[in-house]
Parts: sequence; structure tokens; C-alpha cells
Amino acid sequence: RGPPPVLSNSGGAGAGRIVRSRGAAIDSGRSHPDMNGGRGCGVVGWGNGAVRVAPTGVPSIRAMQGFDDFYLTLSGQAPIFGVQRPSTADRMRKHTGNPASAGRPTDSAPPRYESTIPFRSFHARAAAVYCSDGRVGDQIDEFLHQFLDTSLCDRLAVPGGPACLSSSSELPEETRSVEEQLRFLVRAHDLRHVILITHVPCAFYRHRLGVPDESQLPRQVEDVREAVRVVRSLAPLLVDAYTARIVRARVQFHPVSV
Repeated sequence: RGPPPVLSNSGGAGAGRIVRSRGAAIDSGRSHPDMNGGRGCGVVGWGNGAVRVAPTGVPSIRAMQGFDDFYLTLSGQAPIFGVQRPSTADRMRKHTGNPASAGRPTDSAPPRYESTIPFRSFHARAAAVYCSDGRVGDQIDEFLHQFLDTSLCDRLAVPGGPACLSSSSELPEETRSVEEQLRFLVRAHDLRHVILITHVPCAFYRHRLGVPDESQLPRQVEDVREAVRVVRSLAPLLVDAYTARIVRARVQFHPVSV
């Protein structure tokens, strides 16, 4: 998506101050809860494009023609500039010369992207269940590929990961949903091996289960052990469990005895 957004105040109090990508309003793309107070809003995006001024006191901003994907954020009491990302039509025009072809691929239309990785039609007969937190996604893939040699395993990534298979989560709807999805994969892909991976700290435990970061590891170990029992009740499967821990900006994987 390009470089992180950078906002710059212009005029008024605090002119010239640089506001970088921080805070929920910018990082998550959600509007701030105080947005409707109209204390100053702006638009921020990625890439090269038009610059739009968002004056103080404007609680909402209409899309400029040719641009989309707006992110609203407070700007204090001064106007801010926001770089807006080219729209889907503009991006398609760059590749095909015809914005009308966006979203309507044909046999003659060139692909937007072709992976360099060959497709292999067989299943690995394994599945990994882990949290959907994208910050650890690449590291989990590397762990599955390089250490466990299960590069073709099915992925079941949901908030909380194996926590949704534990009754201690007190979330019966999530438990039933993940169980059913895993049961389907067992049948459809003839699974023989399931890998359960938790990670610390986890927002699911913090916000949904009310477990603070410093108390999550022992709770996760208990939950993943119960999840192992649940998975084994679905079919005669080999089940392994791991916790992923952040140590000095690295992700370390530790086995859990089950």
C-alpha cells in the first residue's frame, strides 16, 4: 500500500507541525469517536495523488472524483492536508487503459498479477488454526513452511485462534463456528494433522476475554490444551500446539506439551 501516511498542519495554531501515522484514527482507518464534534477532520491515504485541504470544523468530507479509500482523523484546531489514493478506475486505467474493465475480467484481459509460485493440486492433509492478527502472519507462514514443512496446509485464521475451540472462552457461537469449519476440512481434505498456534500478546484475549497482556500466556496454554482435546474428538488426528511469543522484535515459537 505504499509508505505510511504523513499529515502536515498548514496555517493556524501549530502550523508546520508534522503528524505521523499514529493513533487509532490513522492506523486503523476508523473515524475517531470525537469526529462528529467537528473539531477538525482530514483525509489521509497512500501513494501519489491529489492533495485535499480539510478545514477545521468540517465533520465529514465528500469524495473527490477519481479518488477513494478515505481515512478520517482529528487534526486539532488547524487544517490538514491529506494525500488521497487513486481510485480503482484510475488504477485499472494504468494497467488496461480502460477504467470500464475494472471488476469485469475477460479471457482477453491481462491479469492484474500472476504469482511466481506454481499451483500444486494435492492437499497436505494438514491444517493450522491460529489468530488472524496480520502482524504475526508472515512469521507463522515461515514457521509452517520452514520448520514444520507443511507449506500446503489449510489455514483457519480467526481472532483468538485456538481460543475459539476452548469452552473457557465462554463464546459458544465462535466455538461452534470454528468447530464446524474444522470438521468440514477434516472431511473435505482428509486431514491427518492439525497445528494450533496462539500468540502473546493477543487483542482477542485482552478485549473479548478481559485477560491483560501479562496474564495471557498461562491462560493461553490452558486454552490450547483444551482445544487439543476438542480437535481430537472430531477425528483421530495428530495435534500439535505452540505459543508464539514476541522477544526483542522477533517471534519465537514454543511447543506446548499436550
